[in-house]
Amino acid sequence: MTHSFLESSRPWHSCFKEKGCMATFVFMISGQTRILRGANGHWMEMNQGDGYAFVGEGDEIDRETPGNQQMEAVVVKINVRRLSRICSDLKLALPNDLVQHAMPLRRQGSMDMVATLEKIRYNNCDNGTDRLLAQAQAIDLVKTVFLQQKNDSHNREIKKIQELAVFITANINHEHRLTELAGRVAMNRTKLNQLFKVVHGCTVFDYIRREKLHKAEQFLRGGDMSITEIAHATGFCSSSHFCSFFQKKHGLTPKDFRLGCQGPKSV
Repeated sequence: MTHSFLESSRPWHSCFKEKGCMATFVFMISGQTRILRGANGHWMEMNQGDGYAFVGEGDEIDRETPGNQQMEAVVVKINVRRLSRICSDLKLALPNDLVQHAMPLRRQGSMDMVATLEKIRYNNCDNGTDRLLAQAQAIDLVKTVFLQQKNDSHNREIKKIQELAVFITANINHEHRLTELAGRVAMNRTKLNQLFKVVHGCTVFDYIRREKLHKAEQFLRGGDMSITEIAHATGFCSSSHFCSFFQKKHGLTPKDFRLGCQGPKSV
């Protein structure tokens, strides 16, 4: 969480890059600014009293703030996977517009939003208890302004995504195609990837690659399967493709990984 403050007679420009898959919530206390996400995006105006939210992954963000004003905002950033857990705990959900669209979502300010912002502004986070309070207040702010009650349709979709992940892991040796997986959960490919990222913090194919690697590690740590057998058991088209992928991720070949797990031989 960041308490952002700027007062300048000249316009101010800044550029930064998000780290990881993050949900960003901007609560404008005073003044105005605007942001541009990515080279192909559109400028989004952010004005006093309103809240804005967007989900991104490694996005380049430009921010321009006009001069001769006092701009103040509270910015809350939450890892998407953690936000999914928060929503689950609170039995709430992100608005579909936030999940499905690249443009930031805008919410008009309210008395509840103002009251919580005041608590955050005057919390100096001098000790552990104050920092915990600030974190709780930030979650309450996001909940009050942006989260909404889950509906039955949303619950069913989330359950489908969870069941799909189980299916992928249980059939990791298959060649999974996005169109076929989307048909399995009765969604189009775009919606599947968007919801999958909200629930699991990664795209469908990132998840598949991660599970392939995890299964291969298990085979290498125990058992006497050959490298070729492991490659086929984890859905790789060839042992050379498997070895190349494994070495890129681990920095060593599957054979060297297996030898490292076995430890030095006794003499």
